[in-house]
Amino acid sequence: MSDDPNPSASGPLPDDEVTAEAAQRLLAKLRSFVADELDDEERSLLAVLLAPGVSLAYPEDEVVGFAVDWRSNALPDALAVTLREGGLRVEGL
Repeated sequence: MSDDPNPSASGPLPDDEVTAEAAQRLLAKLRSFVADELDDEERSLLAVLLAPGVSLAYPEDEVVGFAVDWRSNALPDALAVTLREGGLRVEGL
């Protein structure tokens, strides 16, 4: 992620550059951060941000409760404004 208002997109990471160990470390750190640093409202907002990517990890025929029909209008207005005003962007997607 970058706070550069004009980031250059470099494309998604190829599968051969992402290791299972790196993914496991990331999820462990994310779980710890969510549990130790965020209040209930912040957890809900983070879930809204992560939902599209997490839903891609599950096949469409997986348990329906895991599927997320995500639309950009599902983003709370206050969060969308804060992201835009803060200049936060995700690079490499």
